[in-house]
Amino acid sequence: MNNLSKFSPMLLLLSALFLFSSCGDEAQTETKEVIKPVKFGTVTYLGGAQSYTFSGTAQSSAQAKLSFRTNGLVKQVNVKAGDRIVAGTVIARLDDSDAQLSLQQAKASVENARVQRSNTESNLNRVRELYQVGSASLAEYEQAKAQYASTVSQFESAQKTLDLQQSQLSYFTVKAPVAGIISNVTIEENELAQAGSPIVTLNSGDEIELQVGIPEVFISRVKEGQSVSVKFSTLQEQTFIGKVTEVSFSANNSNTYPVKISVLKASSQIRPGMTADVACSLKADDQASKLIAPIEAVGEDNSGHFVYLLTKMDEDYIAVKTEVGIGEITGQGFEIRYGLQDGDLVATAGIPSLFDGRKVTLLN
Repeated sequence: MNNLSKFSPMLLLLSALFLFSSCGDEAQTETKEVIKPVKFGTVTYLGGAQSYTFSGTAQSSAQAKLSFRTNGLVKQVNVKAGDRIVAGTVIARLDDSDAQLSLQQAKASVENARVQRSNTESNLNRVRELYQVGSASLAEYEQAKAQYASTVSQFESAQKTLDLQQSQLSYFTVKAPVAGIISNVTIEENELAQAGSPIVTLNSGDEIELQVGIPEVFISRVKEGQSVSVKFSTLQEQTFIGKVTEVSFSANNSNTYPVKISVLKASSQIRPGMTADVACSLKADDQASKLIAPIEAVGEDNSGHFVYLLTKMDEDYIAVKTEVGIGEITGQGFEIRYGLQDGDLVATAGIPSLFDGRKVTLLN
């Protein structure tokens, strides 16, 4: 008993120290603030203008598909894809041996007609002199004039035939009308060429255009002068600005409407034939923009509808309970009539565990 009394003050002191330490730990735990991670969404305008992406093909702003003007066997093809040529360059020739023979025959006909005209002219002059002195009758004089007129007509006809043959001879050769780059060759030597069928494509413009097919459901929304965003599959790190320069009134064979887009400040790496994705912001005439918040962000209590607006504070955010007015529900969320602005961040999960002023961090 005496021994227990001897150690009692010591035990009381140790107990007091333990209790004080425990209370200190509890106070420290109570004062430590817990930052809650939350999922979030963005308030944005939808329904007015929406972005759509279409595929297009690059081409030169000045492009010509060259062809022969007559049928024939291809004798020469002097260019290949990628060749840079000057105006007047002979691109291809057809076998013109038959045309050359016809040309020689036409020249011979002209020469024969010239001789006949000369002979009848000499005869007319002789008969005219005889008629004037009474040594030839009027009938002989009229006959001489008729013979001369006939040979003049024959000569003129032969000359026209020769001119036509010479002109048609040029149909057997295709020359470059302007300087440019050959982007495509569709004919080879010893093949039969059809009149009017393209044999080469010549790009002569410095600017790059895109040919885009727009479905009929969207074509009424595309306007001339509209800006678009352009990305090429081979140049993924670069985005170019384009402008709509031409909107077709009728559809092509694929039931889409051709639209031309000029690429502004095009890179020298862009070449005709490259494919591109064209992003257009299209707005229907009867659609109005609506401010939309995610469905999960909107709660309701006795005061009405609310969201937790996430406001930036230092490295974290503060959840601010905000009253909102909602409209109709859409596939993207609730229409917001008041209380929020475009670009606001709102909590979309854990709403019951939040309170006004609670510090949170955003989950990626």
